[in-house]
Amino acid sequence: KVAAKRILGDLAQEAGLEVVDLPEGLRVRDTGAERFVFNYASHALRYEGRTVEPADVLRLSRPS
Repeated sequence: KVAAKRILGDLAQEAGLEVVDLPEGLRVRDTGAERFVFNYASHALRYEGRTVEPADVLRLSRPS
């Protein structure tokens, strides 16, 4: 699993994609000017210094 994650991450970066290492249960979706962080886990998780409670969504502005 670790090797596959590293290989896929390297390939994604070579393709110019942003690679974000997230804990199990956390998902990120980007729109034009916003980033949404969803916590599907049954416990609180941290994302960029902020706590995302279980079954919660964090809405962030994306820099231009």
